[in-house]
Order: sequence, then C-alpha cells, then structure tokens
Amino acid sequence: MTGKEKEVPFLLYHAVEPDERSMGSWNESEKIYVITADSFEEQLAYLRERNFQSILVNDFLGWIGGKNDLPENPVLLSFDDGHVTNETVALPLLLKYGYKAEFFITTGNAGSSGWLTAERIRKLRSSGMGIGSHAVAHRYLTDLDEHDINCELKGSKRFLEDCLGEAITSFSPPGGRITRRIANIAEEAGYKAVCNSRLKRNSQKDSALDLGRIPVKNGLKIGDFRKIMLAGPLRIDILRNYIAGSAKTILGNDLYDRFREVVLGKNH
Repeated sequence: MTGKEKEVPFLLYHAVEPDERSMGSWNESEKIYVITADSFEEQLAYLRERNFQSILVNDFLGWIGGKNDLPENPVLLSFDDGHVTNETVALPLLLKYGYKAEFFITTGNAGSSGWLTAERIRKLRSSGMGIGSHAVAHRYLTDLDEHDINCELKGSKRFLEDCLGEAITSFSPPGGRITRRIANIAEEAGYKAVCNSRLKRNSQKDSALDLGRIPVKNGLKIGDFRKIMLAGPLRIDILRNYIAGSAKTILGNDLYDRFREVVLGKNH
C-alpha cells in the first residue's frame, strides 16, 4: 500500500438495550457501557453510508501476516462480556446492515439470567459472527498469579471450543487490564490475538497481542461517532483514559473500583 499506512478502527461495545426504558435495570456505573438499539442502528447506518466494511479478528491477523488484503474502509466491531442483548438486539441489527462483529464471552456467566447461553453463542457463530474469550469470571488478570491467569484463559477457551467445535484464538482481557507478561501467557495458552482497551487504531505493524480498541459508550453523539471513525479517539477520551490509567496504577484495581463505586455506584 502506498501513501498513508492503513489503520483499522476496532470499536468496543458491551450491551445494547431495546430502548431507554429497558436501560433502567442498569445501575449508573454499568449504564455507561450500555447503548440503545436506536443509537446502535444510527451508527451502523452511518458506517454503511460511508462504505465501511466489517472484518473479524482472523481477517486482521491474515492481513498483518501478509496472507490476505482488507477492504478499502475496514472496521472491526467487538462486544465484551456476553450480554444476552448481543444476540437478541445487536445481532438482528448487524444482519440488517450487513455487518459482522467479534463477541468476547465471559464464559462463567453463560446460561445465567441476562447472559448468553451456549445455544445463543452458537447462533452468533452460525450467523457469521466471530467468537472470542473474555475469561471465565471477569476477574482482573493483573490481580492474579500465573496459575489463576491460566485457569481464566484456558477454562474459557475450553468452554467455547467445546460449545462451537472449533479453535478459539482471540482474547479480550476483563477491564482491559493487561501486561506484556499476561499477553505472553495468553499466547502460550493458544491465543493468537489479544484485543485490549488502549485507545488506538491498529496497523499492519502492530503486534497481534496488543490490539487497541475504541469504546462506544452511552450518550455518544453521532457527530462524535463520525469524528472517531474519521480521525480516531476523541481527545477528551484520551485524557480520561490517561487519568483513569494513572489512578489504577496508583490505587490498584481494588481501591480504584471502590472509588469508582462511590462516584458512580457499583462497578461493572
């Protein structure tokens, strides 16, 4: 490719509720990660209008490995956690607009009320979606020793592989908490890609174990969504991410979450 190097935006979603009223079941600290179906559809309509074409993690891996090309305007849509609305609300809209997405599942929740079941996970996959791991119990891996990290990584991988009958090679760390050491452990466990929460686009020069994503949160205006797609993360989000990262480093995950609980309510 000549000229400016191609950079691929990876967008990070969580739950998509049918409407504002149905969002009432979420507490304030969780609601920031939840958007309405109308907002999601507006974003998908914009992507289609601007001729963005969706890819999956394996498409990106093939590209950085020189095995395949990407479309002219690629975008990777991803969902963390495995909320049931990923299948009941997000999937129909993705299919309506001709898009695919990567779903990272917290397997310890599978089958519980409000979460994807094994059957719904299989439906996502059979509909052309990608499936990856979001660990077993949504514990921050940076708080765990190597044994427990492996239990989280391998346990979720095994569950999903048994569910789908195929290899699971992509991983998203809970809370975006990741270090190079943990990424290396993930690679040893059989993962080929690690999608974290660093606010960046991804290029052919990036390591597959350090793929950034841009979160799409509640209240994001379509004008700001356009800016994200055309120019990358918003400056205010970069500043907030820097402050939050510094707070996590200084306070540690537990104290940071307690502080956040005081400000917003129970932490997600």
